[in-house]
Amino acid sequence: TLSREVAVKVLRERFAHNRVAVRRFLDEATVTSQLQHPSVPPVHEIGELPGGRPFLVMKRIGGRTLADLLAER
Repeated sequence: TLSREVAVKVLRERFAHNRVAVRRFLDEATVTSQLQHPSVPPVHEIGELPGGRPFLVMKRIGGRTLADLLAER
């Protein structure tokens, strides 16, 4: 509704029922949402998909992926 490009990070399906993995994901999302630094994309929302998997929505940063950079080396 705000007409901005975002990135959505979702916990992998295989970890959806792992309480430790879910807690770590949510802790990361919460901590990241409190940071304000040029190298850390702002978090806009933390939520849960209908099946229960958590997600976070953050500012989309354009450029190459880490996988692309590592493949070049």
